[in-house]
Amino acid sequence: EGKEEVAIAEVTKLEEQKVIPSLNEVSGGEYVMSHTLGIEDVDVLSKDAYELHWLKIQSLIAIGRKTEAMELLKSFVTVDGKYKATADSLLNSLK
Repeated sequence: EGKEEVAIAEVTKLEEQKVIPSLNEVSGGEYVMSHTLGIEDVDVLSKDAYELHWLKIQSLIAIGRKTEAMELLKSFVTVDGKYKATADSLLNSLK
C-alpha cells in the first residue's frame, strides 16, 4: 500500500506545481494552448502526463479509493491514448 500512496502524492504534487498538466487540462485541450513550448515538448510532456495520470488511477484503485479513481477516469477516457479502452472498461466496471 505504501508505494501506491507515494505515487498518488507525487503525481498530485506535480500537478499542483504545474510541472504536468491536470487531466482536465489534457482532456479539455487547454494545456497545449496555455503553454508556450515547442510542439515536440508539448507532445512528450502530454505523453508523460498521460502515463502519470494512469499510474495515479491504478494506485487509487489498488488502495480502495474507487470514488476518486472514478472521477479521474471520467476525464481520462476522453483522452486518446493506449489506455483509453482499458480505462473505459474499468470505469464501467466501477459504476
